[in-house]
Amino acid sequence: MTIHHGTDTEAFRAQAGEPEALRREWNPAGNRCIVGMAGRLSTEKGGAVFLQALAKTPESVLGVLIGDGPQAEEYRALAASLGIADRVRFVGFRSDIASAIGALNALVLASTWAEPCAAVIQQAMALGKPVIGTDIGGTPEMIDDQNTGILVPPADADALARAIAELASNPEKRRRMGDAGQKRADELFTLSHMVDRIEGLYATLS
Repeated sequence: MTIHHGTDTEAFRAQAGEPEALRREWNPAGNRCIVGMAGRLSTEKGGAVFLQALAKTPESVLGVLIGDGPQAEEYRALAASLGIADRVRFVGFRSDIASAIGALNALVLASTWAEPCAAVIQQAMALGKPVIGTDIGGTPEMIDDQNTGILVPPADADALARAIAELASNPEKRRRMGDAGQKRADELFTLSHMVDRIEGLYATLS
């Protein structure tokens, strides 16, 4: 039996403020699709892969890195060397993480290691955001490929770029995937569902 980490989806949604203020701050002209990562800026989280992928996407895509970490300056330098510094926002640690994720059009989890259960996936799904994630660890158990998001091989900037471009060019697909993801999170990844699964496991052992 697999018991996933649970998220209080209703409480997380309640914490998300109005997204337009952040969207205007990050994307003043309002002409770009905002795709972002949220987490520690460290090698295993795949920030470099995300930036390399972003460089292969149309100018209409804006990348946002939410968080801080040991690779922050390295990633700033990489964005500059790739010629995309003008369409990458390094917004640092945010205490209003629900609002920050809520301002995205899609979330990316580019991890190159097998994360067992990345909470940020459930959080993004709870807010109705499509998620692009790497096909390793517990991520494929949370993302229903081509239904709630897109799975790509780890450390594959080309595949990630294609997935980002696909969602950036198709608002209706983003909406459909976001709606399906929110439903999936509310059905499978809530705290109450986690507790029910644990109690069920205990009952089989008693």
